[in-house]
Amino acid sequence: MGQIRAFFKCDEIEKSRFAGSVCLLSISVGQENHEDERLAVTIDLINESFSGCVISLYDSLQRYTMALIRNQPPSYFYPMAVKEGELWLERNASYLKRLNNLKAVKHWDEWLKHPNYQSYLENIKTLIETDVNFKAIFDGVVLAYLKRFNKRSLLLDQEWAYEVCFNYLLEECAALCLWPEAECAYEIYPGQHNAAIEETRKRFILPQKTLTPLPLVFKPRKNLRPQQFVTLNNME
Repeated sequence: MGQIRAFFKCDEIEKSRFAGSVCLLSISVGQENHEDERLAVTIDLINESFSGCVISLYDSLQRYTMALIRNQPPSYFYPMAVKEGELWLERNASYLKRLNNLKAVKHWDEWLKHPNYQSYLENIKTLIETDVNFKAIFDGVVLAYLKRFNKRSLLLDQEWAYEVCFNYLLEECAALCLWPEAECAYEIYPGQHNAAIEETRKRFILPQKTLTPLPLVFKPRKNLRPQQFVTLNNME
């Protein structure tokens, strides 16, 4: 296999707008795309393209993923999920030092404690309750994820699993609405976010055009392993 390369999925006109701007790099702890060589080439690409970077660390949000893996309440895994963020920073410190201008690292709880978070959360809930198309997008994302998850590990209580996935997605979408306050022009994430994230972005962020999604593509492509959590592995 050849050396991994990273590219932004956009045209040359969009790339010409990068100069002097700051990007938001979203990191889902435990995902292979955010580790080792893939993280290294991502950082190199950011240094070539942007004047600064803010990292948004999906750490405490992973309590929902851990809950599905172990069939236990998400609240049980909160301290472990927070620890996963700390471990990610320790594990990747040498890569992060290579960033020309790391302006901030925002842990997930910073979004949850933001004074406007609850307002966005309620607005999204209301839209789900009143807009059948918006609700259908959320339902579709959750059901598709559960279908993939059940192929790896059968969840006995599908209703409970749906609720866990839905709450993950709801929390992620509410936090997304706050990301423009990081004062970044672009949000970088490997591949594409799910349809619920993109629809929320379209309805709550893009009307103001304050944060542009920028898909990150790796070559050569490979099948990635499921999310791995050190704290869960240490329980075994």
